[in-house]
Amino acid sequence: MLEGRAHELERIGELLEGARRGRGRALLLHGEAGIGKTSLLAAAAARGADLTVLRTSGHEAETGLPFTALRRLVEPLLALRERLPPVQAHALGTALALEPPSPQERLAVPIALLALVRLAAAERPLLALVDDVQWLDPASREAILFAARRLGSAGGAALLLARRDGDGVGAPADVGGLDRLAVGPLDAASARALLRRAPEPLADAAQRAVAAAAGGNPLALVELSAGLTPAQRAGRAPLDAPPRPGPLLEASFARRLTDLAPAERWAVTLAAAMEHGPLAWLLAALSESGAAACAVDAAERARIVVVADGEVALRHPLLRAAAYHAATADERQAAHRALAATAPDPRRRAWQLAGAAGAADPGVAAALEEAARDARAIGGYAEAASAFARAAELSGAESARGLRELEAAHDLATTGELDRALGFLDAAELRDGADLLAIARLRGNLEIRRGDPHGAYRKLIAEGERNLAEGDRAAAATLFLEASVAPMLTGDLDQQQHVVDRALAAARPVGGEPLVLAELVAAELLAVRGRDAEGEAGLAAAAARLGEVDLLAAEMIVGMAAQASMWLGAFDRAEEIVGRMLDACRAARALGRMHYPLSVRAQIAWRRGDWDAALRDVEEAVQLARATGQEALLAFVLAIHARVLAGRGETATARALLAEALEITDRERADGIAVHAHASLALVELVDGRPLAAAAAARRADEVEAPLGLRQPTACLAAADELDGLLLAGRTDEARAALDALAARARDGGSAWAAAVVARGEVALAADADVGARAEAAVAACAGLGMPFEQARTELAIGERLRRGPRRADARAPLARALELFERLGAVPFAERSRVGLEPVSTRAAEAEPPRLVGVELRLARLVAEGRTNREIAAALQLGEKTLERRLTALYRRLGIASRTELARFAGDDAGRHA
Repeated sequence: MLEGRAHELERIGELLEGARRGRGRALLLHGEAGIGKTSLLAAAAARGADLTVLRTSGHEAETGLPFTALRRLVEPLLALRERLPPVQAHALGTALALEPPSPQERLAVPIALLALVRLAAAERPLLALVDDVQWLDPASREAILFAARRLGSAGGAALLLARRDGDGVGAPADVGGLDRLAVGPLDAASARALLRRAPEPLADAAQRAVAAAAGGNPLALVELSAGLTPAQRAGRAPLDAPPRPGPLLEASFARRLTDLAPAERWAVTLAAAMEHGPLAWLLAALSESGAAACAVDAAERARIVVVADGEVALRHPLLRAAAYHAATADERQAAHRALAATAPDPRRRAWQLAGAAGAADPGVAAALEEAARDARAIGGYAEAASAFARAAELSGAESARGLRELEAAHDLATTGELDRALGFLDAAELRDGADLLAIARLRGNLEIRRGDPHGAYRKLIAEGERNLAEGDRAAAATLFLEASVAPMLTGDLDQQQHVVDRALAAARPVGGEPLVLAELVAAELLAVRGRDAEGEAGLAAAAARLGEVDLLAAEMIVGMAAQASMWLGAFDRAEEIVGRMLDACRAARALGRMHYPLSVRAQIAWRRGDWDAALRDVEEAVQLARATGQEALLAFVLAIHARVLAGRGETATARALLAEALEITDRERADGIAVHAHASLALVELVDGRPLAAAAAARRADEVEAPLGLRQPTACLAAADELDGLLLAGRTDEARAALDALAARARDGGSAWAAAVVARGEVALAADADVGARAEAAVAACAGLGMPFEQARTELAIGERLRRGPRRADARAPLARALELFERLGAVPFAERSRVGLEPVSTRAAEAEPPRLVGVELRLARLVAEGRTNREIAAALQLGEKTLERRLTALYRRLGIASRTELARFAGDDAGRHA
């Protein structure tokens, strides 16, 4: 499989199909060295295996040997030469040294080649593959291009490849008359996908660094990744700046520098050392070193540098690497010194001084530290980490080096580069005067996020006990609180209660942030244990003091406060907390800390009925959790993603996500997260029409959570799906038992959601005479929840129960209300269930009435009728394009149509019917 080459493969497929149908054509692919042209050629050969395939390639060493490449191309067809007219057969034989040489017209061989191709294509479709056109010997090149331009009459196909060193712009000058396709760089997603297939795995941070350095060049991706050290591969060490791209690519790009004059080479070396920046800076550095400004113009004309909007840079990351490493070490240091002397700001000056430094330099290290703090102040944590890391390398004193390594670790943790952060902590811990408290706290946080909550808990508790014994209560409380995050993931509430009690005892005498956070975790525990009133009071009080808390440093504890508030139905407070967290993360560009608050916001949106927003947030959360390698939290986010998809009917994808989530929770012993995965699986099974499997999955969630002390029924919502599954399967006795158990939990804890589900279940189990009263109670119970999906399920339950009794006609109203709510949500399978329920109780007129568009569906259809593109429609409806595609697919299925044209027609008809 070729990553990121769908368009190129489509064009090749069209070329081959044309050959099979007798419509000859040639296509020239051109691009820089290593861009993947030869891989496309191999793909064409594989796809054209049913054709007669001819191959040749140019070689630089053979450019002086006439017709060498042509001989390789036509070797399989030489038996057909005797069927050519004598003049053409002789011309071809002479050119290929099959006959004695003799004078002939210049076009004799090209014409003979075209005739030979016609003969071969008449017997079987033909495909000619020609690699490295730029190095074909001139005689072969003329003949092959002559025939390629005339394949329309011959019926064959030709795929030709040409290299453009350096930037891949344009194509060889003598290939007029051929269709051309520039093979450009891979996009970021395709580059990362290619790196994931490397023989040795690369950490996500290493993948990002290699992808950036390669500039989308596939060969560079392979060569750069192969040349990494184990520490670089694991994401614990940065790449060289700039990394060498490998001998083949370096030679290819460096070839473009050979014709430059010395002054021009110096200008390019300066630009490479600068990476990118103001043109005025480069000109000042040239002047500082006694060079003329016109050297930049020459480099621009040679397409080495690009100047735009007052900025200058090398045209390609690999060209920059080749230019930088083509200079000697002395030349590179001189370039950095000239740039430092003329730098437009302290940050750039510090980096250039660092580039010129050959050994430890405390002054340069201090300048870099200042640049790092400036970058951090404006949210540039990635740059700050790089600056602190380089400052550590240049530090003279051991203690200064350790402090800077710790600062780099903090910034790397904020950006999500957890492995590199741990590497810096390992180094910092060994330095004289190390800040052991800060190192222990950050290490514990990172190890929890990396998927070792048990080990992290033990280390944090031990360090907290040590600080408590030394009389540092604030430090001890901080470490105990960090340790309390681990049982959130494992689900060991007794362990969490123990450590929170320790944190409270240590924090009360000192107050401040440790006390606020300890009280917050204590309130969260009350909510988790199903003590809703006490939990709500504690959460409200502690949340009011969040202004005293560093939200980024305590994102798990604060995120849990938002989640617990959501469980208790305090949606506004939950949204306010999570909104503040995400604002802080975005302001700090703290990608490594965003996925948990995003997943919480997704749950809030799902419960409040904005399923499109929920999907957007949870998809981003999954992407960030994967990118930053946070295994346990990834499992949690996958479970939430699966629930969102299941409600829409996308159960195949949801099952795959849950399989991955459960594999992680089993491996990491994260039972607290496994509960959510089993609960989401219950909804998947219910949607797939497997009610007993749904009940079993919900019971499994209950079995996992019971030993942990989890008593909050709204945490995972599984009870509703267990009850629904048992009722659909006709297991009324088991349903009654499940209902009574949930009713007891609702009474004990005060959960309004549990009470609403119980009221809904009572409708389904009610005697005919009691259905009306039970239905009124159920509607009232869910009226204040603010959860449209629960309201719709209640209306559905009422309608389905009325259908089974003597008042069948009364079922229509609740079923219609359920249908409208489900369609508004995008709950496709539940809408279909409501629709099926409506059919037996509808009047004939209603049965004859075509499906009606409502809400978002109607707006969507009208936008389609206006001729809007998917992107325009998505923007108008504030949906993601993937979400829009899902909605269109579901709408096509419901209406029984298959195209945008039919949907537009339906929108017009619907408008007429309901005007």
